[in-house]
Amino acid sequence: MFSIRECKNLAKKQLKGNSAVLIAASLITFFVTLILDTTQQVFSVNGSPLALFVFVINFCITAVLTLAFYYACVKLAKTGSVSFSDFTSGLTHIKAGITNSIWHNLWIFIWSLLFIIPLSVVSGTLIMTVLASKFDLNALDPENLPIMEIKNELIRGLSNYIGITIFLVIGIIAFVIVITIKSIQYSQMTAIMAEAALENKKMSASKAMALSIELTKGHKMKIFTFFLSFIGWFILASIPLVIIAETASESINPVLHALLNSAYIGIVVTFLVPYMATSFINVYGYLKQYAINTKHLSLSDFQ
Repeated sequence: MFSIRECKNLAKKQLKGNSAVLIAASLITFFVTLILDTTQQVFSVNGSPLALFVFVINFCITAVLTLAFYYACVKLAKTGSVSFSDFTSGLTHIKAGITNSIWHNLWIFIWSLLFIIPLSVVSGTLIMTVLASKFDLNALDPENLPIMEIKNELIRGLSNYIGITIFLVIGIIAFVIVITIKSIQYSQMTAIMAEAALENKKMSASKAMALSIELTKGHKMKIFTFFLSFIGWFILASIPLVIIAETASESINPVLHALLNSAYIGIVVTFLVPYMATSFINVYGYLKQYAINTKHLSLSDFQ
């Protein structure tokens, strides 16, 4: 069983003298994705037919950048050093990055549909039933809806349909649990793909997923705890954002306010992500070694 403290302490040692490279890579990744996300939102708001095209481009570039960053982190974990050329080398593995992201997100989406479809049907039926008992739905003006009346009626309706309400609550809880479990099971995919790319081995996204599922068997709660161990950093980092939102949002131009928030988030991400990603790669290394030592997997499985 890996130690969270050990993985983090090892990451701190690895980053000494090497942090500048990963900080630069993290900064580039952040600003590229920020520009792409902003462009996508602009096209989406304007209803432009290019919105889908921008979304696809955004998805592909983000996927490649993510793999490249992990590629550099794996290089650091394996050799104790990393250069910016390692990050740029990772950018050449376009197919691996895109297929990894597609396969990962596809299966998360499929598992989500198993809950979203029935929950949407039941909640939609419940809402329409409750509203139909109070309002003439055909007479409602979409531009002048009695929001407060509708809200109050829905709240009263939920208490009248307690069985359905309990079903929805249980369904939502089950959805969160299942997606969390699946996310943990697939959490080692990018590290596996990045290591294979670094070692010039062919690794399909489907095989990486299968290996990730095997690696995380018996370790899901520990991995979940590992992710939770970083919450304190995010809470601490969010305090200035809350202060800005409460004290300066009305006196600062909205565009300038958004830019300041983005710049601050960029700074936090730039310095925190290398530490998190390197720690995560160390977790992967421990999981892989544990699986090999217990003969659950062999080195040939990663070929």
